[in-house]
Amino acid sequence: MMELDQRVITLQKSSSLEKEDFIKEFTPFILSTASQRIGRYVEVENDEVYSVALQSFYKAILSFQEEKGHFLPFAKLLIERDLLNHLKKEKPLEPSVEEIPFAEPQEELLDHLLLKEEIAIFVENLNRFGIQLEDLVDLVPKHQDTKEKAKTLAFSLSEDEDLMNIIFKKYTLPMTRISLKYQISRKILYGSREYILSILVVLKNNLTLLHKWV
Repeated sequence: MMELDQRVITLQKSSSLEKEDFIKEFTPFILSTASQRIGRYVEVENDEVYSVALQSFYKAILSFQEEKGHFLPFAKLLIERDLLNHLKKEKPLEPSVEEIPFAEPQEELLDHLLLKEEIAIFVENLNRFGIQLEDLVDLVPKHQDTKEKAKTLAFSLSEDEDLMNIIFKKYTLPMTRISLKYQISRKILYGSREYILSILVVLKNNLTLLHKWV
């Protein structure tokens, strides 16, 4: 998978023809991802769902960065999100989605599906840092001042490409380096480690529904 990630990085600077060949190679992946998301067979010809998925895959090629993880999960996430947004705009929704036996209105259902997906990504990333979701509530700083400092630091770190690369490649928080660079006490860092990392996971993965809870 690392080889594929490097290939995509190289492809970003390549010709449109090379990108087109790459997309053709991964057409089965695009179709499979789209089909799984909407619950029906997707065709290459005359199918708006495929067009949306194709555009998402192309967008994934152009926007992929190695610190975001591996390319295929990243592309899958973009395709699924764009399809959910597409379904929200459709009147009526695809029958296969409409027929799901939920009592919620359709838009709430789609938000529910997207939130469920974001939580799965959130939990997976937390686990890589050795953090369990059920423990997170108890690990959030109790003092509001400490919590605000940790939150401000997390947002600053999210813009720090060098440190973000270290954090998400080694799955650790380089305390000494952060303390020196951002003039924040190690006591706050140690006490807020899990809270800071949870915010970074949300920001790095662009978990839009979870973002409002940060």
